[in-house]
Order: sequence, then C-alpha cells, then structure tokens
Amino acid sequence: MKLAEFNALCDREWAKPKRGDVESLRLTEAGRRELVNDVLVNGVQDNLVLHIERSEIAAIRAGAGISQVVNPITRTEVKIRTRKTGVRETARVRVVGGTYRQTWWPVST
Repeated sequence: MKLAEFNALCDREWAKPKRGDVESLRLTEAGRRELVNDVLVNGVQDNLVLHIERSEIAAIRAGAGISQVVNPITRTEVKIRTRKTGVRETARVRVVGGTYRQTWWPVST
C-alpha cells in the first residue's frame, strides 16, 4: 500500500454519508513494507505526522518499520498490523455513532 493510497482511503471513508475514521490497517508483509518505506521517504513532503519514541528510531532505520501512522483527515492514530495469510488487505473503520465497518481491497501482485 502506497502512502497516496492510504491518504485516499482516509479521505474516501470520511466523505461517505456515514463518516468513517480509519482505525487500523491489516496489510500483507509486502504491503506493510511498501507503506512504511513510502512514509519514511515521502512523509515529510505530505506533512505526515508520526508518533514514535526516540528509542524506536534505531530499530526503524534497521528495518523494523513503524506500527502506526496518523490519519491525515481526522488526525487519529491508525495502527498497522501484518496479515500472515490471505490475498486482501483490510481497514477497520469507526463510523460516527460508535459502530464499525470493514473495507478491503485485493492485493496487487
């Protein structure tokens, strides 16, 4: 998942009639790696906010990645999890009123 795709997902969910706030992502290992690399390379130009501890910086530079990003629309933290199996990536979306919905997309190969 590219950073632009994440931003578009957040925007699309917020624009729906029942506004949705992306709460977490469950990505394949490749999708997670792609998002993390894109965030680290292009996050500055997109004004992306990362909440990381100083103690995590060395591990991130060594390839451990990040475990959360900030939704550019609502400014809430979005947890990133890795899917061990499966052919689709999903997002858990909190809808106004306290309910949830899942959204998914096929993994591009």
